[in-house]
Amino acid sequence: MLELEKNPVLTNQQRKQLDMKQQVDHPPEKRITNQERKRLEIEAGISQQKGRDRDGSNQGTHQGISQIQGQVDDPPEKRITNQERKRLEIEAGIIHQPVRGRDESNQGTDQGISQIQEQVDDPPEKRITNQERKRLEIEAGISQQKGRGRDGSNQVRHPSTWTHQGISRRQEQVDDSPEKIITNQERKRSEEDTVGTKIGYTSTTGYSNERKSYRSQCKVPASYKDDGCAKEPRKRVVRRIRPPKDSPLDLFGNPASSQYDLAPDGSMYPFRLLIGKFYNGEGFTVKSFIQHVGQMLDQKGFDWYITEEEDDFLEKLNSGDYIVAWIISFCSLPTLVEQFSAAILKYHNAGNGLFLFGENDIASLDKTNIALQAIFGSEYLLEGNTPGQGTLKPSPDPFTSGHFLQDHLIMAGIESLYEGITICYPRAQHSELQVLATSTNGHSCILCRDIDDSKGRVVVDVGFTKLFEQYWNTAGTGRYVINVSCWLTGVNFID
Repeated sequence: MLELEKNPVLTNQQRKQLDMKQQVDHPPEKRITNQERKRLEIEAGISQQKGRDRDGSNQGTHQGISQIQGQVDDPPEKRITNQERKRLEIEAGIIHQPVRGRDESNQGTDQGISQIQEQVDDPPEKRITNQERKRLEIEAGISQQKGRGRDGSNQVRHPSTWTHQGISRRQEQVDDSPEKIITNQERKRSEEDTVGTKIGYTSTTGYSNERKSYRSQCKVPASYKDDGCAKEPRKRVVRRIRPPKDSPLDLFGNPASSQYDLAPDGSMYPFRLLIGKFYNGEGFTVKSFIQHVGQMLDQKGFDWYITEEEDDFLEKLNSGDYIVAWIISFCSLPTLVEQFSAAILKYHNAGNGLFLFGENDIASLDKTNIALQAIFGSEYLLEGNTPGQGTLKPSPDPFTSGHFLQDHLIMAGIESLYEGITICYPRAQHSELQVLATSTNGHSCILCRDIDDSKGRVVVDVGFTKLFEQYWNTAGTGRYVINVSCWLTGVNFID
């Protein structure tokens, strides 16, 4: 090396001699690589790794030093993955993971830190599903399930509003373990019991398997003036309207407008009417009743209540709040015959009206027959089954087959009247009952009794199938049923 420094210009032969001398002084087994030399220089503090910054300078950076230092401190057999290093740094509090927010800033957020922290606190073997986490949050009161309402808002849905899908569905996962879960139909029934007036139905037949009663949403007519007759209907006077000869007629020849019913619209307010619907067969449900019969009762102003439960019916009957009661039955025996019979007789003797419906092959101990026997004696019964489907016409002689008494108030505004499908008939005539119509088969089919002292009025009809939805729009049916209900109140009707 000294000769090389003293003689910077050497011949090729001299240079070759020096190279051979180097191989003697520094054999290959003692030589080290440039990388190893660099490592030794860094250990001795002789050299530092320089890195070019973004501004183009050659200032040494922490990144440069750390990269070389990593080769010295962390031999391959001791190195760990970047993810593991990150975890250790977070545990030591050295670093927080920044997350870019929606405003494009690099500010660290709670979400960013929490996500990294989860990797430390919640190793894979301890992690739970999102659904399980949500359940735990609801239990702790931290979170609520939100749903978008019909107005597009993000208000939290409440089970008592139009939907039960928001909090309630999520809460079901917490409150309803598999052994406690109930069907949607049962849940709907319990919710409607809480509300009180709503009704639920199955989707296949429309039969009411859930609610057994319904109260009408009675509204005060605009023309109503309190005359003090709510509890004393016999003091009320109602003027009826006779149809002119040129009035429009419906398909059956009856005056078309409801103003030609026995009572004008709204004139029966606030009289209360109780309906015991004890026939629950398919085709005649609470829902169907509301949609056709109920609408006409509403139109006249009645505050009505329908029930399929015997106990509920007797409770309302004994309350003294209802001035007219219907019994729709043909094979429904009372649970307690004597109790049912006594309640009917008491109600009748108090001056209240009764509309008693029968039907084909009616049972002798049916509720309708029990009511008839309580009022008219044990020998008076409905029985039999005759084919109907005929139309009755007005006549001064109601005993003529296929005719009804034209001048009676119940027949106001009726020129033709459907008799029913399969109808029964009274076993014998009764002196206290007036025959209003005779069926096309020659049997009495509509009978009535007027007010007798303090006792109420009674109407007997032998074919309640006319109340079914598919037969409601037959000749004169709606007007006839409404006329009977109005007449039973005891109101005085004048021309």
